[in-house]
Amino acid sequence: MVMVTPHEMSVSAVGTVFDPIRPDYADFSIDVGDSFNWPGILSNLEIKIGKQVAFYAFRSELKPDADPAVLAALDEKALIAAENANGFIYYQPLNRLSFCLWESTLDAKVATSSPEHREAAKYVDKAYKRWELVRRMVARTAVNQVEFTEVVK
Repeated sequence: MVMVTPHEMSVSAVGTVFDPIRPDYADFSIDVGDSFNWPGILSNLEIKIGKQVAFYAFRSELKPDADPAVLAALDEKALIAAENANGFIYYQPLNRLSFCLWESTLDAKVATSSPEHREAAKYVDKAYKRWELVRRMVARTAVNQVEFTEVVK
């Protein structure tokens, strides 16, 4: 399995498999499982058939007075901490929806307890009018198939 970060992603991957497959991907009514080419993403990240990884998505709607510079700085710090955490696989920041993949839910939980991530989490209610955190496991079940299961909190 390959760990890929936005800092290291090849130009060939940008604008292809990691992009949403529908324009309304960030809409709260749309399932994130229907918004991306998951078989392609997991294949590109060298997730083997039968392997299950933790998937966390943060979908949001900004408040008008949210400071984008503060959000970007907090996101960058949290990303650097995540990239250095055990089990980190991938992070995709998009407008209104970001997601990350981890080796396990335990790895994700440990990483979200970092001081950098907790600092970013403190800003959530100040910056966002509406938000949700989607926690799932995703498994590559065949070459062109994936299966999502809910993560019990």
